[in-house]
Amino acid sequence: MSSLSEIEKRYCQIQKLEIMIVDLKSSTKTEDKYLCAKRLYQKIDNQNFALLIETIDMIQDMKIQALRVNKRKTRIDLII
Repeated sequence: MSSLSEIEKRYCQIQKLEIMIVDLKSSTKTEDKYLCAKRLYQKIDNQNFALLIETIDMIQDMKIQALRVNKRKTRIDLII
């Protein structure tokens, strides 16, 4: 049986992130029992969920894109 300290040190072999969730279903394969946040998100596979870091990156990308659009609009207004 694994001690608590062994479980605390576990990291997802696929994503290399800390294990946060244990699937208690007996039918779940051993490699799918211990899930990091990203694998849990992938398992849920629902477009209504996103990881916080991905959401922050998406917001930053949208802000950069909005700045580019505003700069182009300003250039066009100056030309006209």
